[in-house]
Amino acid sequence: MALFFFALVLLVLFNKTVRPRLKEILFLVFGFSMIVSHYSTSYIAVALFILTYLISFVLKRNFIKEKIHIGNKNYYLTGVMVLGIVVFTFLWNTQITRTSGGLTYLVTQDLKSGETLYSIFSWKKLDKNKLFDEYVLASTKEVELSGDKDLYYEKDTYEKYKLSLLDDDILPLTSLGRKLKDISLDVFSLNYFLRQGIAKIIQLFIILGFIVLILNMNQYIKNVDSEYNVLAFVSILLTGLLILLPMFSIEYGTLRFFQQTLIVLALPTVIGSLIIFHFLSKDSRLYVSVAIFVILFLSLSGFVPQILGGYYPQLHLNNQGIPYDCFYIHKTEVLSTNWLKGRFSNTYNIQSNQCMYFKMLVVDGLVSSGNLLPATIKKNDYVYLDYSNVNNEKNMLYFNGDWFIHNYPVEFLDENKNLIYNNSGSKIYK
Repeated sequence: MALFFFALVLLVLFNKTVRPRLKEILFLVFGFSMIVSHYSTSYIAVALFILTYLISFVLKRNFIKEKIHIGNKNYYLTGVMVLGIVVFTFLWNTQITRTSGGLTYLVTQDLKSGETLYSIFSWKKLDKNKLFDEYVLASTKEVELSGDKDLYYEKDTYEKYKLSLLDDDILPLTSLGRKLKDISLDVFSLNYFLRQGIAKIIQLFIILGFIVLILNMNQYIKNVDSEYNVLAFVSILLTGLLILLPMFSIEYGTLRFFQQTLIVLALPTVIGSLIIFHFLSKDSRLYVSVAIFVILFLSLSGFVPQILGGYYPQLHLNNQGIPYDCFYIHKTEVLSTNWLKGRFSNTYNIQSNQCMYFKMLVVDGLVSSGNLLPATIKKNDYVYLDYSNVNNEKNMLYFNGDWFIHNYPVEFLDENKNLIYNNSGSKIYK
């Protein structure tokens, strides 16, 4: 919904038929709607509009206008618009909902998300084993430095339960996927490098299309607003910073950030695809460009992985995989959370995995720690195991902007705590 309202904000901003006063009102209405829909989407929008307004302010000066020509000199952002969404973002996220913790966390970290590997600069795969070891080490060290070591189990108790990363579910090969395998094609690698290649192609189109826009060389687009070119430049600049400065890619996520800026950068993306095939006839380059975007859509929407198999399950097409295991709430989890709510004592805390943290919060307003590593389990706390923990003995965690699956030693809890609830889809220990 936030992205929808962000698109409406842009539509109103660059609509030449809307009167200035009505433009301001609609901009603020849609901007406020975006802010209450999703906090980090609003942070990115605020950054885009502030930088665009400041750069446009400089470009409108007479001594600059004479030297730089980047469009038809139309500027629509006003101080009222920018100040309005800045103030409302501050009030909503810091004073009313208090959801600004992610921004605070962002500016204090020196980390990098694996999603940045989709950038034009990289073809590498993420070393998840190394990151998982870092997570285990950091969690264990946090316990050791807490000053309350007596509340936790001794190292000799939990060290014998070895933890290791597990692979995510892989869809079985379809008949088409098996035919590709028969001719010695690795379907997983095909899907992986297709998506990596698509990410590079999109970025290449954007860069080329933006250059053409700035130089006003494109035969298909005439009289582009200067302010749009500035906004496109700011979008590219912030995307580049997200890739190059690791701290930004953790809290927001490179792919979600790129998804939002693509709403702005759709125009240079299309222009870039047309320019790169400029050597073809006018009709041919249109057909080729359309074909490329159809292929991009089929891959990124999950259609290609679904008809081939041999790749990670797509969230919107399958009832398996990390997103399903983490975010789907099973009936057994609702029942056990309700049971715990009726018997919960504030004297003790609840420990669960990060996925169940959100589920419990939604179902009954209960708050858990979000860490289930044996080294972090407290002797007297409640410990909640979700459907995946119980039925698959695996656990999911989110660290440094990426999801991980590892084996979960349920026997550690069976041997060291008391089982007080079990409905075959979730368990609670005390």
